[in-house]
Amino acid sequence: MKKLLLGALALAATIGAVLFIVPLTKTTTPDTALAMPKLSVKTLEHLLETQTFSDQGFSIEKSAQSFTLQVTQEEKVRHFLVTSLNTLIPTTYAPLVADIKAELSQTQEKLFEGLTFDMHVVDTPESAKLVVVLKKLPASLIQKLPSHDARIIQALLDKGALGYTLWLDEQAVLRGIELNNLDETWSKEGQTTHVRTQDTWARFQGSADTSMQVIQGMKELHITMSQISETFSFILLALEGTSTQTDPFNSQSKITLEALQFHAKNDQEEANATLKNIQTDFHSEVKAGFINSDAAYRIAHTEVVGNNGKIRIEDFVFMLSGNHISHEAMLSLAAMNATTQPELAEEAIEKMLQSGLTFEIQNLSMKTLSIAIDAQLPAIEVRNFKFDLHAQLKENSLNLNDGNALMYLPFIALEGKLELNSADLDKLISLNPMLGMLSIMKKSQGDQAVFEYAFKGGQILINGQPLPF
Repeated sequence: MKKLLLGALALAATIGAVLFIVPLTKTTTPDTALAMPKLSVKTLEHLLETQTFSDQGFSIEKSAQSFTLQVTQEEKVRHFLVTSLNTLIPTTYAPLVADIKAELSQTQEKLFEGLTFDMHVVDTPESAKLVVVLKKLPASLIQKLPSHDARIIQALLDKGALGYTLWLDEQAVLRGIELNNLDETWSKEGQTTHVRTQDTWARFQGSADTSMQVIQGMKELHITMSQISETFSFILLALEGTSTQTDPFNSQSKITLEALQFHAKNDQEEANATLKNIQTDFHSEVKAGFINSDAAYRIAHTEVVGNNGKIRIEDFVFMLSGNHISHEAMLSLAAMNATTQPELAEEAIEKMLQSGLTFEIQNLSMKTLSIAIDAQLPAIEVRNFKFDLHAQLKENSLNLNDGNALMYLPFIALEGKLELNSADLDKLISLNPMLGMLSIMKKSQGDQAVFEYAFKGGQILINGQPLPF
């Protein structure tokens, strides 16, 4: 029940927006330009006045210049949520979705009746938009929350802090959303939490059940938690992203982040971590019954500083790819809850492994890796580090319950290459003589020490030489 309550609370904050996605998404088609509509205040107000959501269990009423959206029929709302939950929550949260669906279908309690939103139209230079504010949660839901949590939520409701602004088109289909900025502090059991958000938005084009394109951004997310003499903070700066998704396994996305910062402090020590200029590029598609995906990452600068030392990485780049992954097995996993249906999850995983798959780490490189963690020892610096891995699990008929993981060894093949600056390798060996064997097994290519490795037939080879044990 606790999971359902958490899910219900999350859904309550977004259900007003979703009402404008689900009923009418089939009327739109993707447009790569993401040209946004421009509506007048009069047009948008007319759309709201003529909309009806009675089939979904909601009523909408106008008073003066505002509108009230309210849950009036619990059973219809639950049916609406169960049938459209994959639109409400990304399919990457499939276990949570499946669990909430099951509990929504089975529970007899009234969880949504009385849920209320206030809405009013505002004119902006871009277009008339709809401001939505969550005003009231169902009493039954509030009663099931711990009293302190209920007071925090009620205070946010009273301030009108839980809200967002919607950008609709001429058919009342959601095309954009802007979350209210937050700057809130609350305390619980001696811990104080402060959350600040700024300029969080998204733009949509297309249909959630055919092909959806999304552009999103966030200027800042800042979370600080403190308790007596301990403090932890997290800062995200300047997120921008674009994505196109036909279904969970046919999609592509690009995300950039200006910076991620972490800070932790207590009576004994303090640590800071900073990652700058982060880029990710993801692509996945289904061909001939198998999923092929790849993801590229780049972090221009990483630095971790603590009482005992410092780690710095410059220009960290790598690509991950997974191929020949059973689409049927992954669809089965996405449709179930592995916690409540472990037997079905095991069958799907077994089928995926029997089909075989490949995994690769390509072009992993670091221009510089610098480690100084002991004042008594010289700093370690590794330049021009490169690493590649190709791993394959061959098609097989093994059953998960037939033995342990070692039974897969005859079906596994690994190969790849590791490189680093030869002078840096010599320094590492001088600090740890046990690494001396690497000097014997390496190949030299210019200034680089090269190790080509493979695992075949149960044997590990380094530059063609069996690795002694």
